[in-house]
Amino acid sequence: MNLKYFLCLMTIGVVALCAACGGGSTPAGGDLGGDNNPPVTVGDITAPPAVTDYPTPAEIFNTSSEAPLGTDPAYDVEYAAPEVVSHTVSKAGSELAEQEMFKINWITVARAGEAPDPDAVDLVFNEGDSVKLWVQYEVVGDLDHSRIWTIPESGLAFTEEEVNLGAGGVYTVALGFTLPYGSASTEASFTIEMGPAKSVSTNLPGGLTDSETVSLVINAVPVLPPINYPTRVDGHAQMAWEDLIANSDYDYNDLVASMHVTEWRNENNELVEIDLEVKALARGAGYDADWQFNMDAAFPGTTVTAIVDQYYDDGDGDHTNDVRHGPQRIWNSSNGASVPVFAPTRQALPLPPDHSWATNAVAGTTYMEGDYALVKIVLDTPLAQGTYTPIPYEPELRVQPSGGSPYVIGLWRQPGDPVDSNGRPLGFIVPDTWQWPLECKRIWSAYPETFAAWVSYINTDGAQEPNPVWFDTVPVDSLVFSRDKFLP
Repeated sequence: MNLKYFLCLMTIGVVALCAACGGGSTPAGGDLGGDNNPPVTVGDITAPPAVTDYPTPAEIFNTSSEAPLGTDPAYDVEYAAPEVVSHTVSKAGSELAEQEMFKINWITVARAGEAPDPDAVDLVFNEGDSVKLWVQYEVVGDLDHSRIWTIPESGLAFTEEEVNLGAGGVYTVALGFTLPYGSASTEASFTIEMGPAKSVSTNLPGGLTDSETVSLVINAVPVLPPINYPTRVDGHAQMAWEDLIANSDYDYNDLVASMHVTEWRNENNELVEIDLEVKALARGAGYDADWQFNMDAAFPGTTVTAIVDQYYDDGDGDHTNDVRHGPQRIWNSSNGASVPVFAPTRQALPLPPDHSWATNAVAGTTYMEGDYALVKIVLDTPLAQGTYTPIPYEPELRVQPSGGSPYVIGLWRQPGDPVDSNGRPLGFIVPDTWQWPLECKRIWSAYPETFAAWVSYINTDGAQEPNPVWFDTVPVDSLVFSRDKFLP
């Protein structure tokens, strides 16, 4: 017997066979974190799956393990890093004052491929322009320091927490960036701030920070009305995943998340930018996993900038007062994009005080508000319709088991997409009104009248899809997620 099944059978209060599934409705607004409630140990107290439950890559269907987490070498993916363009070891007539650690000499912005002009005063750009942010500064000695690059109007808030260039002297450094659509402003500005390394105490003598700001204009570029997925402007699609391809328990709650896509096209109906809002809802897994959108060679002939901002969600429905969770991440790639979101998922869905490994998947435990991520994917070359992978761009669950190599589970969307040896998809998209089954509750038990018929349909050539489709039917209430089953 599979260990995870055995543990499910031993769960307190559970006397039936394990049942499982995934999906779920976005919780209602309000403070749902339960931070003011004392911990109460109730419900499922089983252990997480064991290492032996996880398959090796050779045992897995429809997977790939050729790329490290968060990247895909087919796209030349790189995490954004400023480029050192020049270094002068010494400088005649140094402007560094006594005890000063660093000093900025000049900053500017130029289009990619153009030389910087430190004296330029009229800096005018367009949305979608690929630019380089230039800074020249002097640093004393072999010094750890931080650099913070910002263009608030374009959403740039890139922090380098520890920079050590290996020697003192004068450095000229450039950071590549693409100005997103919707960031037009006649009062935009680029600021570079330098300070001590974030890991170093700020109790240091003199010269602790230096910053410079330069003004620029970002002109709007006409675009067509946005394309939304789902079609409702505020609607979300939900994605539910199984992580064990072999010996799965089919509860589909190993990761549950929702997604909204806004696709921007220019006046020629060519794709120029994709905006994503992704919300973490539940994690019925006891190990680290990474969930990422893998665009899978989606954007041929383009250079792509992907900007990822992750936030804690206080549950009040107002994003303007939420706090960033971790630094901004910027990925650069060519011909496609591989964008890590919630990497790892454990950070986006913290454990409740009354369960050791499952979040929002075991009734009677404290509900935890998951993070959300805002992602902008900007293309330097517009792409005609039909030349790139369409919405929803092949999102995937990339799993890093406790022992062994990472593997990828693709998302099932239509008949003909891969299924497991039992004919069932291991990840699928459902409406955001759908309720995911609780831990160890099989999906066909939660949706007993319709799920089996749907599986038969997707495995039978020429079969007609059942109406209504299974995720639009009423589930067995005791087996699925609802907010009232969790502590406030």
